[in-house]
Amino acid sequence: MQNQAKNHHYIPRFFLKGFSADDKRLWLFDRYKKEFRLQNIANIASENKLYTYKINGKEENLEDVFSQAEGYASSILRKIINKEQITGQEKADLAMFIALMYVRVPDSKKRIEEGSEKVYKKYNQIVFSNREWVKRVAKAKQPNITEKEINEVIEFAKDGKRYYVDFPPNHWLGIMLNTSLEVARIFTLTDWFIFFSNKKYALITSDNPVTLIPSTNHPSTRGFGLVTPGARKIFALTSNIGLAMGNMNRNSQIVYIDTREKNILRSFNYNTAINSDRFVYSSEKGKLEKLVKDTKIDKYLRTQRVTVS
Repeated sequence: MQNQAKNHHYIPRFFLKGFSADDKRLWLFDRYKKEFRLQNIANIASENKLYTYKINGKEENLEDVFSQAEGYASSILRKIINKEQITGQEKADLAMFIALMYVRVPDSKKRIEEGSEKVYKKYNQIVFSNREWVKRVAKAKQPNITEKEINEVIEFAKDGKRYYVDFPPNHWLGIMLNTSLEVARIFTLTDWFIFFSNKKYALITSDNPVTLIPSTNHPSTRGFGLVTPGARKIFALTSNIGLAMGNMNRNSQIVYIDTREKNILRSFNYNTAINSDRFVYSSEKGKLEKLVKDTKIDKYLRTQRVTVS
């Protein structure tokens, strides 16, 4: 692939323009630096070679794959903006785009790599607890290994704090692409409630824009996922159109709703902000300032995404 772009946007520029007042710039809040900035859309929501991988020593990337999904999504979004009904195929195509927005972002990369590392370390704890097996394998490779050295190997392998696991780009990209297909299927089979606000810049977005919210009666001590009954998946389509996905339903429907209900819009923005990895985006600085104050996202960062028991 010749002349490959090195700066890969994990949130597409056409999508970000839907939240901008001038199609060029957005206000953002940076949770790492704890600062507000007005930046050009071309210079945000991107990382150098995020989707780059190697085949036979040659660099390739997934930009063309994402561009195709973005092209479909852009035309479907125009229909939704005009309150035109979309077909079942268009729903599936848009679901694929939203699924990619769920798995292609840096937060997803961190989640996949954190989960893979924790599973690997958990496996080591189990395997290296069998001293006789470790000794047999070690003696087969190094006959002169001492009992002390065997004990040191076991202690090292069982102590996950003493080492880390480094994954090649192909690892998370492969899992990400495979996961996107199942996520898209789930999104396609859920009921869609699309809310239209009369206020042009009511909604914000983030660098992790697809947000999963448990049901109000879900136990706080239990995990939840995309198919957990009652869990909602929310995603701001534009600055005044929000999508809420419900439970899976073979006869799923798409419902358009005009709303002036401020609580719905506040809930969208509040949950989008707390689900962000590093950046939150809006056309209005004041809206971001209030959200940061309400959510206190300037006070903490997500340090753990996956639990392995």
